[in-house]
Amino acid sequence: MVRGPAAVLIVAAVAWIYFLIPSLLPSIHDDETSRTVAGVVATILIVVVAAGVATLADAPVVIPLILLGAALIAGALNAAGVGSAATVPETVTYACIGVLFAVWLEAPALALAIPLFVAGVEVISVLGASSHGVSHGPVHGGHPFSLDLPDWHNGMTAAQLGLADVVFTGVYAAYARRLGLRFAASAIGMAVGLAVGLGLSISFGSALPELPFLGAGFLLPNVDRLPGLFRPAAQG
Repeated sequence: MVRGPAAVLIVAAVAWIYFLIPSLLPSIHDDETSRTVAGVVATILIVVVAAGVATLADAPVVIPLILLGAALIAGALNAAGVGSAATVPETVTYACIGVLFAVWLEAPALALAIPLFVAGVEVISVLGASSHGVSHGPVHGGHPFSLDLPDWHNGMTAAQLGLADVVFTGVYAAYARRLGLRFAASAIGMAVGLAVGLGLSISFGSALPELPFLGAGFLLPNVDRLPGLFRPAAQG
């Protein structure tokens, strides 16, 4: 079985194919449906790649090397103005940052505290009309602080995700990996949660705070294991 950096590269390469060929995919004539389908597929792939990067938490010494390589590739692609083709190396870069954070601050309590805190901040920002939720619309080109999710067949961008989405996906997936939570279920939950948040944003025509959806997708599959994170500290 292929593991470690090689496995991450394989997962990233497979996902990258999707972001390179959106113009070859079938056209969906309804604009909202097209953006929703394309955005959901791309979001799921991004979470899969970020979760793959989180497996490097088992050998964190290689993470800076992967981060540097991915950042250089992403920078070159963004400088070339290739739009969504830069999304996968950007995902690897931001996920590496999240995994390093989780390794550096590997405190069981944070696996619960961070999702709740981040969700609270996001909700407050929405109430204060300063949301940084999913940005969507027919936007050309790429930006180093957002990830382009390509629409199908038309050469446009269906939606965009912020770097925080990928960073926290890396954080949560690494915590699941290292703290005895359900890693695969967490990845699936985060993919579903983030995809639902993006789909609702497109449907409502207004950006919703996506990090609460991501946090819920991480916490719900592990709800029965979360109390166990606090037992060692309580016994000590």
